[in-house]
Amino acid sequence: MRILFVGSIPDHIPRAKQPLTPAHEPFFAACGELGSAAAAHGHRILVGSSSQRTADYHICQGVFAYCRQNPAQHVHIERHYPDDERPEYEGVPGNLHFLDFSHHADSSSPHKWIVAHARAVDVADVVVLIGGGVSTRIVGHLSADRGKPVIAVSCFGGSADTVFHTMKYRYLAKPECAAHVPCLTGTWNSNAAAGHIMELASALGPTSQAAPHRYFISYNWSDCSVADHIETLLRRDNRPVLRDEASVSAGARLSKAVEALIEESDTFIALWSAHYESSSWCPHELESALNLQHRQKRPSRIVLLSLDQTAPPLRITDNLRCDGSSRSARELAVMKLIQRE
Repeated sequence: MRILFVGSIPDHIPRAKQPLTPAHEPFFAACGELGSAAAAHGHRILVGSSSQRTADYHICQGVFAYCRQNPAQHVHIERHYPDDERPEYEGVPGNLHFLDFSHHADSSSPHKWIVAHARAVDVADVVVLIGGGVSTRIVGHLSADRGKPVIAVSCFGGSADTVFHTMKYRYLAKPECAAHVPCLTGTWNSNAAAGHIMELASALGPTSQAAPHRYFISYNWSDCSVADHIETLLRRDNRPVLRDEASVSAGARLSKAVEALIEESDTFIALWSAHYESSSWCPHELESALNLQHRQKRPSRIVLLSLDQTAPPLRITDNLRCDGSSRSARELAVMKLIQRE
């Protein structure tokens, strides 16, 4: 699931560079706990700014901490930002990957982030608000207007508190959500709140992708940048993309969650390379797709996108094969795949 986090210190004024005080520390700690919990649940984290006055920065710090504590896991953060403000972070763990999307920026506007936020809302499954000022309130109402589930953390005041009072009836209307609502209000409980919010996100989030044709990308971590390129191309045409965000540690069996994603897909794309062939888990994903297709006729297509000259095994030579050795070749391959759905 894709979770977009939006917020800042409650009294935040864009570009004002307000001083950070000890009073902000509980807010920063809570954001870190949310980031760590989202990573632990295997969600893709969507953020924007790298300003230390924003929730985004501290969400990322929580994800960094999770990555350092779990070096066998691979985590993805998706960043949406104006094209003149690329976020920068220091000390990024090697098992963390950033997928970047830059968007139009009107530098004359005090809310030049709104286009980036709107595009992030479009691709998010759930939007979490915490603290925040005017932009956070706008994003909250924009998200609700577009039918996105919104979780507004009221504990730290700001715009999220305002939005909470307009959204809480939606949480209370669902029995599976009502039990988690107290964690949004009152005093932040560091032992439980982040976990409750992740459970609430799961309860509110979609159970399946809405678009008719879904793509699963199977790849080795070493080819992650190529997977990003394929995902970007597919999403430009509004095709849902399924990926194993957490990856599988060496020697582990293919998880039921990954098998379910493969079964949910219409087209399975294997980024075939020497890395893929020698991987401990990628061939298992491909084998799972082949077996599912044989038994259930799903996924309907299995595609090998060849990134190098590594020969595929005989069993899959009859499947569709495309050249993926260059950016232009990949763009052509994806265009053809979409045309032939």
